[in-house]
Amino acid sequence: MENLIRLVKQEDKTGCGIACVAMCAGWSYSETFRKFKKVLRWGRRKKVFYTQATDIKRVLDSEGVPHDVLKSGQWKDIEGTAIVGVNREGGYWHWVVIVKDLDRFFVIDPEFGEIYQHQNWPVDYRHGSGNSNYIRLGNAARCVSV
Repeated sequence: MENLIRLVKQEDKTGCGIACVAMCAGWSYSETFRKFKKVLRWGRRKKVFYTQATDIKRVLDSEGVPHDVLKSGQWKDIEGTAIVGVNREGGYWHWVVIVKDLDRFFVIDPEFGEIYQHQNWPVDYRHGSGNSNYIRLGNAARCVSV
């Protein structure tokens, strides 16, 4: 796994979790999709790819990617590189990648293929309402590349 996050846009309407794992692990979307399909035993007819933290954990575990599943209800709790669920307007859950350290705070959105700095992301990105799961990747500070 390289120390550079490359923006990966989701190729399926519900493929945000797949795209986030691809970005954090340094894989392509199609390669990551194949890993999810194998590990989660998705059939050929599956057309909806919603994922939960446990699904992402299973794929990362199967590939030996270091990570921790943690709980948080506030942005300030999140450190390093993480895959974080946000609540979006309209009531749906969406995975984004966070790169956060003392000097930087980026939100990388695979749905729109955009990178937002600090508080410049869409106002409907709300992290948790209590203790929400997020996946912190066990790697050092990451650089973001477009």
